[in-house]
Amino acid sequence: MVYGAPPPEGSTPGGPPFPPPGGPGGPAGPAGPVGGGYGGPPGFPPPMPPPRRGRGPLIAVVAVVAVLVIVGAVVIVLTTGGGDEHPTAARTPAPPPSPTPSPTATPTLDNRYPPTVPGWRVIVASQSNGLSYDVPADWKDNGEGSMIGLDDGTGKGVPETAVDYSAESKKGECRLGGAGFRASDVDSVKDSVLQGARMWAKAAARKQGSARQSIGTPQKMKLKSGGWVERITARVTMAPDKDNCGSTGTTIHVVALPVNGGGSLRFVLYVHTGQPGALSDADMDKVVHSVRLAK
Repeated sequence: MVYGAPPPEGSTPGGPPFPPPGGPGGPAGPAGPVGGGYGGPPGFPPPMPPPRRGRGPLIAVVAVVAVLVIVGAVVIVLTTGGGDEHPTAARTPAPPPSPTPSPTATPTLDNRYPPTVPGWRVIVASQSNGLSYDVPADWKDNGEGSMIGLDDGTGKGVPETAVDYSAESKKGECRLGGAGFRASDVDSVKDSVLQGARMWAKAAARKQGSARQSIGTPQKMKLKSGGWVERITARVTMAPDKDNCGSTGTTIHVVALPVNGGGSLRFVLYVHTGQPGALSDADMDKVVHSVRLAK
C-alpha cells in the first residue's frame, strides 16, 4: 500500500528529524510513490496517508515530517565516546601562481563522509555528526523524508515498523529490502533492539499463516567510529510469497544506539530473502557494521 502525508512543522536546525517515540498519528495527505517505502524523516511517527493499493506486507508511505531532532542538536552518546572532533573535508592546497590558476575543489558529501565498504554508497542521516551507513551501489538513496518499512496491520498512521533516511533495493516489481533509522522512547539499548526485532518480525509474518519466527539474542557491537551498541537478528521463514517474486522469508537486523537525554535510536536493515538479487548474510553483516558517527 502507498501512503502520503503533508509536511508538518519545521525541524529544529542542527540535525535530521526523527519520528517521535510513541505511536503513529497525524493527518493523512496525498499519496506517495509506488514501491516498498513510505516517505517522512526518521524519528517520531509522521502522519500516515491513506492507502492506494497493496502488494504483500510491505508498505509505502511518503511523508515529510519535522518534529523532534534526535541527531545533531541532540548528540548520540556512546559508551566509549567515539571522538570529539567534527569531521571536516580535506582542503585542496592552493595552486601555484599561474596565468590561469586552478580553482579550489569544493568539498562534497561523498568526500566528507566516504563509505567504509569499497564500491558501496554512503547514506548520511546527519551532516552535523556524520551518522551514516553503507549500502551496495545499486541501492536507491531515498534521502530525508521518505520512510519505508513493513505494514504492522494497525492502520493507524505510520507504523512503528518504518524507517527514515532510508535506502532500498528493488528489481522491477521485486522488493528486495531496505534500511534506515527510527527513534524509540526505550532508554535501554538492549531492550530497544529486542523490542524492535519483535515488532518487525511480527509485521513480516503478519499475512503469512505458515510463517515461522526466530529472534536471536541481543549482542554488543563496536561501531567503526568507536563506542559499543546493541544488535540483534530476527528471521521469518514462510511459503513462497506470490506477491513478492517468490520471496521465502525476511531477515531483520536491528542496531540500537543510546541518545543523550533519553530514548534510543534504531537502525534497521530488512531483506526479503529467497529471491534473486537479495543481499547475502555476509553483505547484510557489512551493512550493519557500517553504521557509524563521523564525529
